[in-house]
Amino acid sequence: MSATSRRTALVVEDDPQTSDAIQEELATAFRVECANSTPAAIARLQRGAPDLLLIDCSLAGDRISELVAHVDRTRTGMVLLSCNPELVPLLFALVGCAAVHKPLATDRLWAAIDNALQG
Repeated sequence: MSATSRRTALVVEDDPQTSDAIQEELATAFRVECANSTPAAIARLQRGAPDLLLIDCSLAGDRISELVAHVDRTRTGMVLLSCNPELVPLLFALVGCAAVHKPLATDRLWAAIDNALQG
């Protein structure tokens, strides 16, 4: 698959190490873009929908519903990331998408991505 035909992933994460690790992990399957703030992510979403959106919930905070409102859930798979494992089931119930707690294990991350992309 050529670089131009690869699917796009947008990673919304303010921790550079986590963002870099996710970008490195996804780079073989996705063209990865990163946003380090909710406003930057919204601006990126307004330019077009990625195939996959990974959101750090602590970064999005109370603006997560605003961020999610910019996503066409029929086109974009979404995975929420949280440092609080107790928050993961609540996020799933609230937003209705895959959620993974940090630190990220690659098998859990890919399982969540596969689930999110299957719609």
